[in-house]
Amino acid sequence: MFVENHFYGHAGLLLAAAGLPPTARIPHRVQHGWRTDAGFAPYVLREPGPKVVWGARTLERGRALAPRAPLTAIGAPFLYLPPLSDAARPTPRPKSLLALPFHGWEEGRVAAGYAAYARALAAFAAGAGFLEVTVCLYWLEHADPALRAPFEAEGFGVVTMGHRDGNPAFLATQRAALLAHSAVTSNRVSTATFYALSLARPFFLWGPPQGLAGTSDEGGEAYDRWQRAEFPALTWERFDGGVPAGLAAEELGAEFVRSAEGLREALWLTPRYAAARALLPVRRAAARALERVGARRGRA
Repeated sequence: MFVENHFYGHAGLLLAAAGLPPTARIPHRVQHGWRTDAGFAPYVLREPGPKVVWGARTLERGRALAPRAPLTAIGAPFLYLPPLSDAARPTPRPKSLLALPFHGWEEGRVAAGYAAYARALAAFAAGAGFLEVTVCLYWLEHADPALRAPFEAEGFGVVTMGHRDGNPAFLATQRAALLAHSAVTSNRVSTATFYALSLARPFFLWGPPQGLAGTSDEGGEAYDRWQRAEFPALTWERFDGGVPAGLAAEELGAEFVRSAEGLREALWLTPRYAAARALLPVRRAAARALERVGARRGRA
């Protein structure tokens, strides 16, 4: 199975929703986060076999970039979380804010750190009337005392959802944290934005922009301009405490969520796909070999 299918516990969640054991293998790459692009790198789109995406945004961009690529939409894995009973559903703490500052990843770190963001968040929260602030960091930043320190110095709670890999509880933990707060904010529209909105938690875009070190947008200004133009209703300047109707469902691909049977079909995990599944590794190896030949000829 492709390693990225395990990120955030997605594979286990989808297999459970499909009524299959956790030992089953999903033979296709599954989009592992909300994306502004086609959901996959161009070389992935060229691979034989379906590419599994979330919804209309990635379908549209994928088809524009690779018209012949077989794209299948199933909705975000988050939407397949087992529903919570009323007793298990956290009650939001009054005037509590969950802040999710832009974070790095295993191969890229936040350029400027968090000191400026933490100071600005303290002043903002006091002025906006929030009585409690919790900051959620990616596991890499949370593991670094120097990156936690600016938030701890302001008296904020500092938490993490845990490791991205090998953590089947990631999304359930994230859902609980979102539900436990009365509002959610970030300086960058991301996957968690639409998870919060799907749970009817008000979200607003606020804070100093940030980017990744060594990239063309280290300060995050270019992305900030894009997100404010793309999602003006989410900005703090237009925040009214409500939840924009339909936005989370559209971005997470709620219209494409499948039944257990439909999910097995979409993932090629029914008996009628047995031969096709078996051939996929051979087809992919042949495609990679042809690309290498083409690359050598191009250099010749």
